[in-house]
Amino acid sequence: MPAPAPKYFKAWIIFFAIATIGGALLGGIAGGLIGVVLGLAQVDLNVIKIAGGAAGFVISLPLSYFTFRWTVSEFIVKELTAPPPDPATPPAEPPRV
Repeated sequence: MPAPAPKYFKAWIIFFAIATIGGALLGGIAGGLIGVVLGLAQVDLNVIKIAGGAAGFVISLPLSYFTFRWTVSEFIVKELTAPPPDPATPPAEPPRV
């Protein structure tokens, strides 16, 4: 039985938040470092923008991938593969007369 829609939504929200915020932070750091290095080398600003954006995008890809794998594993697969709960034992029948 598939997980209900709120579970999928929760997994997506967590993935989206971590991948977006983390990707922006890592991408900004990588792009900033590339910008500093290329700026010191006196490269044209348009080239720095493109290189910094490309570096930020490439750096954020693994974060997005691993965050997706973690959220799917944690919130969807774990629930689908969990053993079903023990059914309640039926009440004992009264003795027959």
